Amino acid sequence: MGLLDAARRAQAQGNLDGDSDSALARFNEILERDPGNVLALNGRDDVLAGILAQAHKRLDAGDDAGALALIEHVDAIAPRHLGLPAARAALASHLGGVPAQGALRRAAIMAAIDEGQLDAAQTLFDALSDLRPADEGLVRELASAWARRAIVEALRGRDRASQHARNRLLALNVGTSNTAGFVALVDGRMAAWHTRRDSQASDVDWSMLFAALQGQASDSLAANMRQCFEQALASIWLERAATCLEAMSALVARADAAGTDRARLAKVYVGVAEERLGRGNGDGAWQAADMAQLWDPGAAGLEGLFARLGRVAR
Repeated sequence: MGLLDAARRAQAQGNLDGDSDSALARFNEILERDPGNVLALNGRDDVLAGILAQAHKRLDAGDDAGALALIEHVDAIAPRHLGLPAARAALASHLGGVPAQGALRRAAIMAAIDEGQLDAAQTLFDALSDLRPADEGLVRELASAWARRAIVEALRGRDRASQHARNRLLALNVGTSNTAGFVALVDGRMAAWHTRRDSQASDVDWSMLFAALQGQASDSLAANMRQCFEQALASIWLERAATCLEAMSALVARADAAGTDRARLAKVYVGVAEERLGRGNGDGAWQAADMAQLWDPGAAGLEGLFARLGRVAR
């Protein structure tokens, strides 16, 4: 299937934006190669109009932050899009004519992250003019989201999208004293998926996963990955649980696991890190803490754990 057909198919399925398989990503890929492609330009405009329509629906539902995230995302891609003035006017009217304040922008960043709209979240973050010490948590959330995206796109075999996400991660301070270690963890997990893709041999049938990502979906695959995650988490086999959660992430359009599943895994990693630190295993504690950071940077106890680990030499 050609890129244009893939873009139109994604658009027809309602997958407008959010990952490398979305209509917007496909149209943009065409335009990177052929900037004057009229069909791709028109297709992208239609997709952006659809995103703005979603913004209007968010406003009607009272979701100001979500609407702002979508509007800013479109503005970053096509600032002269014909639908933008009406969308901005609707937002201003909804807010009583008061410009969106920093709190709304911060809420919009989190809303975009939650929906897998990381470029939109990054655009909003880059526009913040008053970063505060309290925004360290926001930085960690965005950095961890980009880290997860880099891993999932490596799993999907989308090397360019994976590298884009990794570059975004590198441009951010992950908010801990172990930035290099966190990036090394991400690189290791990306490399592991490249190895699995090359060999497709393991105790889990990864070949089924890779086939599903090529459009040969199996109805039982998502259920199998769920069972893999639940069983591994219950037995504290965390490496396997994390791997299966990455696979689950790759099977959904937003390219990220559900927040509840990520929080469950991170909670166990925090406990493991605490136990290792108590035994004097600093390196092991760092590794577990970094994994907790990857899955849920807001996990209870993680900030204090990093503060204590900051006094432990690696």
